[in-house]
Amino acid sequence: MSINKKFDRLWNQGYFTTTNKILLEISEKLRRTWTDLVANHTTPSWWGRMAVFEGSGGGGGFLIKQRDPGSYRIMYANKGRYNYLAVIQNGRARFDMKPGLLNSSKARHGKNGRYLIIPFSKNEDGSNVSPKNNAISNVLTKTGSRKEPSIKDSTSKVVRNKYKTRVDPGMTGKGNVSVSEQVYKSGHVHRSSTKFVILSDKSKGFFYPKINAQKHNETIGKIKDDALKSKALKKAVAIDIAILKSILLKKSY
Repeated sequence: MSINKKFDRLWNQGYFTTTNKILLEISEKLRRTWTDLVANHTTPSWWGRMAVFEGSGGGGGFLIKQRDPGSYRIMYANKGRYNYLAVIQNGRARFDMKPGLLNSSKARHGKNGRYLIIPFSKNEDGSNVSPKNNAISNVLTKTGSRKEPSIKDSTSKVVRNKYKTRVDPGMTGKGNVSVSEQVYKSGHVHRSSTKFVILSDKSKGFFYPKINAQKHNETIGKIKDDALKSKALKKAVAIDIAILKSILLKKSY
């Protein structure tokens, strides 16, 4: 039997419990640290949040898997539509979003070709769309919805919302910024401001900016290397070896 197989058998028989405990602690620390780096220190932040999000559409975050006896691996679940972590680690060049948006099921077809109405909650300078920062055209109130054929597939239907408009005092009655109202049972009215931009084949400037490669994996690699050289792990190994020697000596008599 090879030395590796002997070690595997001893490990599986529970002779290295102290070492295993420390290795699991190191793995959990690495998992938490990697999660924090990706979720809270990624630019753009949306990619980081989606990478660790465990709900629908999210990447699922990081998992601890035992690869071999005495060996644990921190794995990215990669459950999302995109490999968010690959984009975060490797970066991505700027790309034109217009073809994908105009080919989406939400696009419409007018007399001048395809178009898509895109709602924005932020202005180009990063400020919030609001009465403070924008001239408000009107109030939008949803009155229902309707179904109409998708421009991608006439056999499938797309739900379109129906609205009525109201121009309150101080509003311009023109432009592309509206206020939506949601009335709660308590009578409280919540208002949110939205800028609507029409994207068409003639539109310019709909590029997703370049994403620079993040260095989270380098940070995690350094933390891992330091942890595997730590006094705590060396002490745990020494304790387990001493216990194993004691047991083997007893068996030899």
